[in-house]
Amino acid sequence: MITKKGLVVIFVLSLLLLSAQVAMAENNEYSSEGEAQTMEQTGENHMLQWRYRYRTKILEGVQNKSVTMECNISKKAGKLYINSYEYQKGMTVEVQEQSQNKLQIKVSAEFSEGKVLVLNIEESAFKVKNSQQLKVKFDGKEISEANIDEIIQGNTTQAKYATAIGDDGGQFLVYIPHFSEHLISFELINVPVTQTMDFIIGAIGIAILTLLILIVVVIKIGKFKND
Repeated sequence: MITKKGLVVIFVLSLLLLSAQVAMAENNEYSSEGEAQTMEQTGENHMLQWRYRYRTKILEGVQNKSVTMECNISKKAGKLYINSYEYQKGMTVEVQEQSQNKLQIKVSAEFSEGKVLVLNIEESAFKVKNSQQLKVKFDGKEISEANIDEIIQGNTTQAKYATAIGDDGGQFLVYIPHFSEHLISFELINVPVTQTMDFIIGAIGIAILTLLILIVVVIKIGKFKND
């Protein structure tokens, strides 16, 4: 018959096994992220290239007066900074909300035609891991990504955006079809964390089930010996 001390040993071993499974899952996640970053650094979206990928198109938009403002958004020592470059006067931009998973910006102007706002968002202000995890909203409604030429030339009647993403931030060119006051929101859907939590919950469930089975087996063995 297994003693109480033996039960304690079995319980401790089960917990150690659970910890090892969780650690392996986390290591696999970090490894996958590392591989993705390596691929990104050797491709078009190198860590620094997002700032310059559409630079020629932005200058084209400045010349034809479709691009009206460019803002660099960063965060230092807990304080948010916006450095704005006005290509045309008449637009104001301010941050309404900033958190780990959401950045909301208020834009106001009195232009009679659509304009493009360029937002350079540093990782310190809002971390975007990849575009598949991001929702961009205009006045609370999700908007779609479009070709850069469509954005710069304003060949649309709906709000749309183009983007370039890197390890340390991203650039968003948002076409605003009409003016007064609008809210542009960036919301991050944190899929990897959800997947990790699902694994942890599943692993805990398996460990508990294993422990219950062991207890039942021990009890039955004890009764059998007593008989």
